[in-house]
Amino acid sequence: MNLQKYKYNFNFFNWIKKTELVELNEINPEDDPIRPELSNEFRTSQGRKIFGLKYNGDIEGVVCTAFTTDIPATIKELELMSINEEEGKIVIAYAVWSLKKSAGKKS
Repeated sequence: MNLQKYKYNFNFFNWIKKTELVELNEINPEDDPIRPELSNEFRTSQGRKIFGLKYNGDIEGVVCTAFTTDIPATIKELELMSINEEEGKIVIAYAVWSLKKSAGKKS
């Protein structure tokens, strides 16, 4: 692999050190480009949580997770399989997105 080919315009490791993963009570579901139809109630009930990637006081990314004991194939299965954090040994990230323009396209 030619590492020179993958130069970034920012210090990735410095950025990671300054970020914080925080649990969120709600988000604007319309901001979710993957699953905007899922309500905050769905995202935060029965073994499901919303996390934000906080950097310089701003939430720059969001990940919605569910704790399960098996891997679901559909949202309905995800809803039925979601259980509390202590019993769920598998964490499913069912929606992940950036709130910062071009954050997924660093080059």
